[in-house]
Amino acid sequence: MDKRDIIIYVTGNVVDGMKVPKDKITNLMELRKYTQAVWELGYTPMCPGLENSGIAINGDVTLGDLYHGNIVKMDYCDGMFMTPNWVESSCAQGERDWAVMLGKPIFHSLDKIVEHEFEEKDDGLDIDVEGSGDCYG
Repeated sequence: MDKRDIIIYVTGNVVDGMKVPKDKITNLMELRKYTQAVWELGYTPMCPGLENSGIAINGDVTLGDLYHGNIVKMDYCDGMFMTPNWVESSCAQGERDWAVMLGKPIFHSLDKIVEHEFEEKDDGLDIDVEGSGDCYG
């Protein structure tokens, strides 16, 4: 199985315990660092904290809505990576609980992802990107 077929959900603290807005930027940079590291290991990362960071919380979109969407995404992942600051986040703790309930492996170090033997999955996809051109310009 190609490692890119393995989706790793990356989570950690984004806003819990935030004292000043720069804390959110620091936390997002931490998420980005680990999301990039998962990519560089050859896996496909999914990081809802980064994906949702540009969505405005207002009367139509609540944190509950975003959290619900994160849980839906988790079903498609093969494992979860917890950044070191995850314990500071009630949301990351809740995501971890859901991952455990779904039987997803939880990783606290990048090395453990590499060491883990993921189950083969037959999703019916045979992705061949050769010859697809430079689709990102």
